[in-house]
Amino acid sequence: MALLAKQNIMARPAFGSAAIPRIAAPTSIRMVARSAASELLVGTHPWRAESPHHLSWSTCSSRRAHPQVETKTAVHILSGDSLESFITSNDTVLVDYYTEWCGPCKIIAPHFEEMAQQIPQIKFAKLNCTTDNAAKKIAMSQKVKALPTFHLFRGGERVAAFVGGKPNQLRKFVEEHL
Repeated sequence: MALLAKQNIMARPAFGSAAIPRIAAPTSIRMVARSAASELLVGTHPWRAESPHHLSWSTCSSRRAHPQVETKTAVHILSGDSLESFITSNDTVLVDYYTEWCGPCKIIAPHFEEMAQQIPQIKFAKLNCTTDNAAKKIAMSQKVKALPTFHLFRGGERVAAFVGGKPNQLRKFVEEHL
């Protein structure tokens, strides 16, 4: 028993250095840490059989493969070519102009998705302003100067705009224009 306790307290010397004392964590803490680490690994390694997510691979500009979780969404992802037809074919549309590198855009994205599921009267759509030249031209023609920018369209005409990444203010904006 004494030998076991000594092994828990003393680390093995590395490259001839003296033994360094370490604090041995109780078994329950180690188990929690292991379970959290295994959950993290399950989420990041799609080739494991126990993975809870359906993952697909995509490539970004750095040519490294990244797993992405496939989800069903109430938000329509539009391109520069499909924006005009989507706006004219739906009565009320809220468009989020965003980019992938924009911090406030990333922060407000889950709130935008949540509102899309809670408010079925409005069609929610997103346009990545940096995907192609058509999207860039549309953002410039709509006078998007800051990100994220939200435009509300009714009957194909823009009726209101909101700029910023504050979820509560965006919710107020949407509720005012219902």
